[in-house]
Amino acid sequence: VMDILMVLDQVVAYACYELSHLNPDMIYAIDIQKIDGLINKVQGYGISSFDPIVDVLQRTKDLSIVINKLIENDEKEKMISYSEEGLSIWDAYFEWADEMAMLK
Repeated sequence: VMDILMVLDQVVAYACYELSHLNPDMIYAIDIQKIDGLINKVQGYGISSFDPIVDVLQRTKDLSIVINKLIENDEKEKMISYSEEGLSIWDAYFEWADEMAMLK
């Protein structure tokens, strides 16, 4: 869970904060292979109640690919245009976490 939160935090921070709040020199590409590894790990558990988190991770990967392109093309200022998607991913994660917390 901590690895998932760290990836989500980076993606949402990049998508939701204006560059004036982030040091542009501290913005680096998101590790897509790490996200793939998390997807494979969660899928490997074979637990259907984990399907929503796989979806969250896949959406995170998709957004990360877009953000990495912006970083690569030195168009970091355009990352803010993906804030709605970033917040939507974050909300989906917390919805899943709340459901897991209510399981007995």
